Amino acid sequence: MTDHAGWPAAQAPPPGGRTARPAVVYALTLAGVLAAFGLRVALAGILEQVFLLFYPVVALAALIGGRGPALAGTGLATVLAGGWIMPGREGHPLDAQDYLGLAVFMAVNGGVAEAIVRYRATRQRLAALEREAAVAEARSRLEAAEAGQRRSDAAASLSRAQLEAVVNAMSDGVIVVDRERRPVLVNEALTRFTGFPGQAAVGEDLERVRAHYRVTTLDGRDVALEQWPMSRAMHGESVPQTELRARRDDLGRQWVFSFACEPVRDAAGRQVLTVGVARDISGRVAAEEAAARQRALQDQLAAMALSVPGAVFSLRRRPDGRLAMPFVSPSMDELSGLPAAVLAEDLAPALARIHPEDQARVAAAVAAAASSLVPSREEFRYLHATKGPRWLEARMVGRPEPDGSVLFHGFLSDVTERREAQEAVRALAARVQAAREEEATRIARDLHDDLGQTLTALQLELRWIEERVERLPATDQTGQLVDRVVAAAELAAATLTTVQRLSQELHPAVLDHLGLAAAIRQELRRFEQRSQVETGTALDADAPPGDPAGKALYRIFLEALTNVARHAQALHVEVRLRAEADALVLTVADDGRGFPPEASASPASLGLLGMQERAHALGGQVRVAPGERGGTVVTAVIPRPRPSPTP
Repeated sequence: MTDHAGWPAAQAPPPGGRTARPAVVYALTLAGVLAAFGLRVALAGILEQVFLLFYPVVALAALIGGRGPALAGTGLATVLAGGWIMPGREGHPLDAQDYLGLAVFMAVNGGVAEAIVRYRATRQRLAALEREAAVAEARSRLEAAEAGQRRSDAAASLSRAQLEAVVNAMSDGVIVVDRERRPVLVNEALTRFTGFPGQAAVGEDLERVRAHYRVTTLDGRDVALEQWPMSRAMHGESVPQTELRARRDDLGRQWVFSFACEPVRDAAGRQVLTVGVARDISGRVAAEEAAARQRALQDQLAAMALSVPGAVFSLRRRPDGRLAMPFVSPSMDELSGLPAAVLAEDLAPALARIHPEDQARVAAAVAAAASSLVPSREEFRYLHATKGPRWLEARMVGRPEPDGSVLFHGFLSDVTERREAQEAVRALAARVQAAREEEATRIARDLHDDLGQTLTALQLELRWIEERVERLPATDQTGQLVDRVVAAAELAAATLTTVQRLSQELHPAVLDHLGLAAAIRQELRRFEQRSQVETGTALDADAPPGDPAGKALYRIFLEALTNVARHAQALHVEVRLRAEADALVLTVADDGRGFPPEASASPASLGLLGMQERAHALGGQVRVAPGERGGTVVTAVIPRPRPSPTP
């Protein structure tokens, strides 16, 4: 840097006119004056001006050394001029004019020196001001640069923190790797679903971390390490979304993910970073695989449905109670007489064709199945558009859906032929039962009338013989004869009692004369005498004498008592008879050891089968179930014929 005069700023004299090295400047000034003096002496004949050569020397001394060297040079030049040059020129002592010339020389030199010094001082002050301004400007620029750097650093720090916060808030996993293949950023999502070490892996060798993972394609083929999406991207390849499976044995975890990678390059085109984004798609793939398995299963079921004599269906019960069949097998069209598209939207058209007497029962059964989610079976009459009345059987089981509905899967079949066969069998069984009752009544009457009368007559004859033998003289023979006659009479009496009991059991006379309730009370008294089991009754209804329902219930009652005596080991039996909704309901409950419900379906349970057949023959039913406090409860329900309307 130079000042305005072109002098180096570092060499400018300091304020006050003194140089940085005074002795050298003084010596140079005196030497310059002496040199000018010698030159003036040598040019004495040529150069008339005495002080001409001294002016440049003094000016140069003032310019270089300041006021001191200039005054010293002026003084020496005055002495030399006044002492040697001027006297030698005229050859006489100095006069007033000479002294005036010397004074003018000194004044001119002093003025020049002072002007030069002031000029230098002004230059120095200007240079100092410029230096101070330059320093202030440089300091200002430095401070501005430092402030900008601080702001840049703060902004960079804030930007990285914001970037990390944004990346950590992402649901997808993110990893950033530098050119040395060391992770510089790993978000929490990647750590969460892959078990990647996360921030602990930042700065570590990526190859060492990846050694814990095994990666395969979705169909199970191994993927070599160099073919991993991240490996391909670190070699400069842009890798689109790729779906893979991964397993980490040391953590016992496996998952399915999609991975996309992209290299990041600087302005020169050099790859500086590699960014990878992973998404956990385990749930989606599992759902797709489950859906594929479900479709395969549905295809299998559809193929099976074509080969069975019925229809497979899915029944949806919405939260508002409305029904629809989203899936039916092709045979449903023939069973229902309605297109599948109609049933898929609303089942109301099919429900309207259920027999009016069965509609409420079917609706209640569906509601109960939706509430309990247990397997359900129901038979009902259906008014087919072309086939007329048909009997249908529906079997189904439901499961809840997220929207609050219940989805049933089941099977519907036409059981009209089976029901007709059952009705025919029941009708035959009813006729057989009626024939058995008639035969029992006849046998009971024959036993009571014929055999009873014969035994009574035999008793009378034996009594007559006994009286005649007792009148004979007493001998051993007559005594033995009397004993034999008495024994025969007692045997006849016992036989008559047995005949009466058999007649009563075959057809109790009280049932024909007093009705069901009286017959139950009479039999319970006999049961208590035979078995020593306490009994209780609550007979709030009755069947008139000769009523078929009364006869069936009485036989069911006798069979239930027989089972109690043989198997229950009970201490108390309670019998109830009540009327309910045009039906008679008989309940026989004991406190014995109980009866397994599945035993009622065993072919060996002939007594239970007999009870059920008696009830079915009259359109009723028999249920056998465990009691609330143990034991067994037998419930028989027999419909009562409705009275004919009066014309």
